[in-house]
Amino acid sequence: MIQTWRKTSSELIYSPNVIKDIHMKTIDGYDVKIFTDNIEDTAIEQIRQLLSIDVFSDCKIRIMPDVHAGAGCVIGFTGNLGDKVIPNIVGVDIGCGMLVQPFICNNPIDFHALNEYILRAIPSGRDFRDENYLPLSQKYSDIYQNAKQLILQLRCYRELKEVRRLYKSIGSLGSGNHFIELDKDESDLYYLVVHTGSRNLGKQVADIYQKLAVKCQSGWDKLMVEKNRIIEEYKQAGRKSELQDVIRNLHNSFKTCKLTIPQDLCYLQG
Repeated sequence: MIQTWRKTSSELIYSPNVIKDIHMKTIDGYDVKIFTDNIEDTAIEQIRQLLSIDVFSDCKIRIMPDVHAGAGCVIGFTGNLGDKVIPNIVGVDIGCGMLVQPFICNNPIDFHALNEYILRAIPSGRDFRDENYLPLSQKYSDIYQNAKQLILQLRCYRELKEVRRLYKSIGSLGSGNHFIELDKDESDLYYLVVHTGSRNLGKQVADIYQKLAVKCQSGWDKLMVEKNRIIEEYKQAGRKSELQDVIRNLHNSFKTCKLTIPQDLCYLQG
């Protein structure tokens, strides 16, 4: 058994972890396994809604034990969708996961002092690093700069809002079910566990690409293919001076297609 001390809001709570047998549900007629029998009807309906889309009806889908209904799509989804991706299914928390660091500690741990340090040094909830928190020490500056570069490399970087706040969120904890946890096993080896996530950055990226997916399912992708074809054709014919008017007319004549799938489940392809 592993003993656990978890930071939730403003205190450390001790609780023993007990591993239980996992029960599983399936959905008749589909390659779907749900690794729990504790699932609400709304979540089941969201899974069925995804399966009702032709291009996904034959996909191999697995639903994790922490499944629950989300805003438009089920949480806990994993699946092989081929060359298609639904940004909302990827979710609003890019980088969400668990990081575990084992360590040996021969001295008693002052849990109150540890908790106080976490509260002073690591922004959580909706907070970001400002004058209310300890500044990052110099030894973390390289990690911080590397993280900033990763944000700069995002293809949607120019569409991001409040970028300075995103930078100040590097090294923070997040909200909801995100936590910092300290565990100890039978051999007295300690484990520091962090539920990671991307804060507001992930939500912005998901929103940007879900809007793009809706546009593509409305015919915008076909418009772009035709636009690129015309540009190449006119360049080869030496008629570049006419392109601006031709492209303008193309956009003016474009009419969106009626969506046949829910906006929350629109997908990008390729």
